[in-house]
Amino acid sequence: MTLQCRVGDMRKSHIVEAHVRMYLIKKRVTLEGEILPLHTYDMNVGFDKGTDRLFLIWPLVVEHIIDEQSPLYDISRADLIQQRFELVVILEGIIESTGMTTQARTSYLPSEILWGYRFERLITFQRDDGLYRIDYSRFNLSYPVDMITCSAKELKDLHELEKQHEHNQSNITPNVIDNDNDNDNDTNEPVYSKSEKSKTMKLPFLWPEKKESTL
Repeated sequence: MTLQCRVGDMRKSHIVEAHVRMYLIKKRVTLEGEILPLHTYDMNVGFDKGTDRLFLIWPLVVEHIIDEQSPLYDISRADLIQQRFELVVILEGIIESTGMTTQARTSYLPSEILWGYRFERLITFQRDDGLYRIDYSRFNLSYPVDMITCSAKELKDLHELEKQHEHNQSNITPNVIDNDNDNDNDTNEPVYSKSEKSKTMKLPFLWPEKKESTL
């Protein structure tokens, strides 16, 4: 699961050495019981891989992977609207024509985050002149997709439970019952006890209703 936002540069003078940062600000309670009302979580947008540095000749999508280190790891779609936090996105770079540093900032509340949506495509190729056209009027447009409603933590737990079940099924040893009372039906095939017959485990696969894609 990922959290995405789109950034773009509409200036006539391009931004060079552009990089993006993302922070989540919310209340935190420490192990000692101390309450931090405005704790800042650093959201990984690829700084460990260098993908936080952007080449902004066209709009790009910035992606935060929701893993164990993410503050969004245990938040489901139902939990999201009840959360109290602010997500801050900062884009910095150098103006090509002046060499001055510029910074753009924006923030999002939980009610402004769309669960189960993707950005509309805004770059098209023009066959008549061989050029790419960017339609900035579609910059903020998105469309709904089918997506699970559970948190990333719950999804990982389901996958681990399924793997454990498959592992247990592969290690089942058949219990051969020697039935001497029925000699007429004596065959070379083993007879399994009822308790060791494999059962199919059904995991709850959580999908949103088609009519409820907007948070």
